[in-house]
Amino acid sequence: MATLTIRNLPADVVARLKARAASRGHSMEEEARQVLQHQFRSRTEILKDVASRWKAKGPSARAVNSWIEVGRERG
Repeated sequence: MATLTIRNLPADVVARLKARAASRGHSMEEEARQVLQHQFRSRTEILKDVASRWKAKGPSARAVNSWIEVGRERG
């Protein structure tokens, strides 16, 4: 694994990262690691995440109606 040092982060970013880490019971380092890993997920990981959320919740009626409208407009 590689090591990353980030210098000159704005104080407000550090404070928000620290607060988010504390609320999740993580260290700031672990929270930063998770944020970066989430941000740079592969397309396959994103699609798997979307699929699992759809299975659990499904699309809203509003989303389905908007898709129908788009389909009608394209005609």
